[in-house]
Amino acid sequence: MQLQPRPATKPFLLLLNADWGRKSPAKIARTYLAAWAAPTVALIDGSHHNTYSDAPLVDSTAESSERSARSVIGSLVAAFFETHLAGRSVNLDALLDQTPAVQRIPLEQAGNATP
Repeated sequence: MQLQPRPATKPFLLLLNADWGRKSPAKIARTYLAAWAAPTVALIDGSHHNTYSDAPLVDSTAESSERSARSVIGSLVAAFFETHLAGRSVNLDALLDQTPAVQRIPLEQAGNATP
């Protein structure tokens, strides 16, 4: 008998910098669809690797697009926590779809693409 892992059903939000995320959507889809039943994955325009750390907060030379991306990231993470941890009714899907700097990755479609 071969054991097959089942994807986790817990909520999952993955925010990626746009440069890296656009390079391999099929790989991202295969990886996260195998591990999570319904992951939410999005690219944040203007973000870079360090945008997701504290670096832009202390770097006075950070570009305005990076500061804007950091604000978007904070809003999305707060909405995710409000929805899934605090149990409040926050429409995270609408926020993802209505924020211009955010591009959702439709994993089901990307997973069928050739790498």
